[in-house]
Amino acid sequence: MPLFFNNHKTSLSMNKSLATLLLIVLAACTNSKKETISSKADYASYINESSAQLVENTSLESSISFWESKIEAQPNGYTYYNKLAEAKSQLFEKNGDVSLLPQIERLHLEANNLVAGKRKAANFIALSSNAIKQHQFQPALDYAYAAMDNTDEKFGPALMVFDAAMELGLYDLAERMLKVTKNLDSFDYLVRLSKFQDYEGDLDSAIVLMESAFDMVKSKNHATALWAQANLADMYGHAGEIDKSYQNYLAVLKKNPDYIYALKGIAWVAYAHDNKVDEAREIVEYLVKQKAMPDHHLLLAELAEYQGDNELQQKHMQLFESEASKAKYKGMYDAHLADLYASEYGDFEKALSFAHKEVKKRPTPAMYALLAWVYELKGDHKKALDIIEDHVENKSFEPDLIYKSSVIYASNNMDSKAKEYFLEARDASYELGPVISQEVDRYLQSM
Repeated sequence: MPLFFNNHKTSLSMNKSLATLLLIVLAACTNSKKETISSKADYASYINESSAQLVENTSLESSISFWESKIEAQPNGYTYYNKLAEAKSQLFEKNGDVSLLPQIERLHLEANNLVAGKRKAANFIALSSNAIKQHQFQPALDYAYAAMDNTDEKFGPALMVFDAAMELGLYDLAERMLKVTKNLDSFDYLVRLSKFQDYEGDLDSAIVLMESAFDMVKSKNHATALWAQANLADMYGHAGEIDKSYQNYLAVLKKNPDYIYALKGIAWVAYAHDNKVDEAREIVEYLVKQKAMPDHHLLLAELAEYQGDNELQQKHMQLFESEASKAKYKGMYDAHLADLYASEYGDFEKALSFAHKEVKKRPTPAMYALLAWVYELKGDHKKALDIIEDHVENKSFEPDLIYKSSVIYASNNMDSKAKEYFLEARDASYELGPVISQEVDRYLQSM
């Protein structure tokens, strides 16, 4: 699934409109011949709130109350702070309430105030992980280094350095961490190596590594195994193995009926592969009720756009903007807001403010591509091209970045290169989704 749900408005000449319409009709005919993969009967039971979910939520809330009472009775019991932080982390994974994340951070810091030496390391690792969830990537790196400084066991801290480095675009540092921690018998190492191979564009190797990692934990019905299988399902989708992706999402749900990521993956299969927009919408509307994630509204907006329902599209964009702009998110959705303000509202000053902030926070190819995209939509095609050539070209293989680059090349009359990139984007039509894929087809038809 793409990071941004774009709607780049192109203007083809009138004498090409008929040909474009024909292309879309032919594409629709081709899609109709594709074998349908998703079936509502497979997942219907998972989009109804179950008594098991309510029991689990109640259990977590009871656990939180229990550890809070323990801290009140014994304020110097540092393990109680860790237990409370763990319970709140589990609740966050369930409901997506970001207000829990600063609370978790304070609990781990308080625990560290009560201990000395090597016992601080585990808390620093937890703080690093928590910072990444808040999109506070430099603090995440700082916490990972603090963990490394407080223990002789460098493996865990080094992997957290890797995680933060990848988010910050410090790929050389990430690669060094892989070299110093090399252990092909470790699940934690294999998933990082898989991520790095994917970053380098070697998806086949990334999948093999993730399969090996999953094999290590698949016999255990716990969060790690579910996470690994859900991520493997996502990777199969990227590789065009859509049925394999779908079956793995279902397998995850069989073990945990309210695993949000798997349900979202099935929604994407229904929409991007099967053209079952209404069924995809039903799933995502259920997810909105279950977990506070503003970007679900962006997906609902895209579904509405694909069906030509402008009123519903605008409604969900406004819902996203209203929620994502709240102070409690601390800029977690600034990249999405930059894209929204540029693509839909034409507020380029606000969009550039968000985009520049994101580039400063994490100077990755994706964030530079976002900045270039805002300049492209603003009409500053040369500025957009300069950014792409300096910070994106040959530095990422993500389909969304390929698409953005192709549009910018086309705007700068680099037709040969633009066509090459558009063809590559067309090969990633499942990941990009039908809305952007139609834009790609329009551009190719106009060349």
